[in-house]
Amino acid sequence: MESHQTNRRLEHELAEPRTNLDNRLLLPDGERGLGEDRAATLPGGNADFVFAAALINAPRYDAYAVALLDLATTPSRLLYSANGLRRHTDNTLTIFVPRAFLPAGRYRLVIYGLQESRRDVLATYTLRVPRN
Repeated sequence: MESHQTNRRLEHELAEPRTNLDNRLLLPDGERGLGEDRAATLPGGNADFVFAAALINAPRYDAYAVALLDLATTPSRLLYSANGLRRHTDNTLTIFVPRAFLPAGRYRLVIYGLQESRRDVLATYTLRVPRN
């Protein structure tokens, strides 16, 4: 009975509008300057993130894929991936990431262009989440 109530509560929460989102335009690693640490620092706090990953001068593909990697391990550990994404008319791909999914650490978002059997890396975005 308790698991049924938990499921209903979670379904309700997912169906509700979300507030307190932190919208972040992400520029590819090579576009942010020549500093030693090219990581984009995300704010602390409890806000969820909506990443708009800019595809600057990237060729067009029929579909795209994303991978989110944890850089704390060697090799990097895959945390999330998705295929079949579409590019927006403003040349971004958007990804909603709950704040609880990214504890303090360093991460890399990788965007791939998908065409037939090919998977081409188009851009990488290094991110740093500070401790709260």
